[in-house]
Amino acid sequence: MINVKVIVLFFIVLLNVNYSYAFEVGDNQCHSSKSFFLNFPETSLGEIEQNFPGWVIPGDQSWNEASNYSSTCDCTVGGKQRMYFTSSVEGKSFYKTIDGWNYYNINEYLAVATRVFIFGQGTINVPFVTKPNASSSGACVLHPTFSSGGAGLARFVITKRVVGEIEVNNINLFKLYAQQYPTAGFIDFSKPISSVNASIKITSPLGCTFDVGSAFGVDFGEISTSSFESKYNPPTGVGAKPFNIEFTCTTVLPSDIISAHLRMNSDPTLPYYATTNLDGVGVVVLGTDGYVVPADSALDVQFDVDTEKGSISLSVYPTRTKDKMEAGEMNAMLVIEMGVN
Repeated sequence: MINVKVIVLFFIVLLNVNYSYAFEVGDNQCHSSKSFFLNFPETSLGEIEQNFPGWVIPGDQSWNEASNYSSTCDCTVGGKQRMYFTSSVEGKSFYKTIDGWNYYNINEYLAVATRVFIFGQGTINVPFVTKPNASSSGACVLHPTFSSGGAGLARFVITKRVVGEIEVNNINLFKLYAQQYPTAGFIDFSKPISSVNASIKITSPLGCTFDVGSAFGVDFGEISTSSFESKYNPPTGVGAKPFNIEFTCTTVLPSDIISAHLRMNSDPTLPYYATTNLDGVGVVVLGTDGYVVPADSALDVQFDVDTEKGSISLSVYPTRTKDKMEAGEMNAMLVIEMGVN
């Protein structure tokens, strides 16, 4: 008899955001390695009214270069020209304008607004396109110095109620580019004239703790491969195993909605079961109504705001997903993401 030992692991995590960017490449511009870093102090959202969308975190951070910084320019065009500046926030979506500041999302909970000094323009919101400086026209210089981009300031705003702790490390706020002409071809986004990065940490008493900790397992023991008679159904003689996750959330308001989503590795064409380390063996998750819960689905959450206690009830079973299945010790990892909306 060939057996399959089945263990299903669940992990409970907060949402994370990953970023990636891609740009077209051009030429005919000035560039340098100048960069600035803003280290925002840790902010604790101790008051309930602070932890709401639209609350601007006090304490702008600024940078100010004591003198002009050097650069290298492509002078192939020749003639006379004025410098034109463009800034990019690299894939960040617009959040909103608050008191004249333009905020761009950096993750689900925070947005940032940045202003940069451009000679002749003053300190202006980013991003912008082909802003000229105030210098009189002159011949291109191979190694000019710049004051534009050498000063500015930034601030953050809450876009969604923060749960527990949010930390952003060394994220780019914007990059500044300088061209000889406003129509001098495409910008090479790998060659900024200057750039600004920042780090910030936000903590909130709003959070949830789980009785089972951050991870738990559902162990089915050993099951004969002959019991897996039909695809996507439980093995013969083995029913779905129920479990209940209990948790406590603090400083929750009556208007808050506790949410949870199921994340798991699955076949993109058939997201109704989780793939495992064994070929041809999967795991099916059922909700309280007995229906299958596909990957990335919202889960039914029971929560009492008066007691600040809640629970999530699910059940799981192993299943055969192919005509032939591999024997061995099976492990499947599923993730439950919790949030407060």
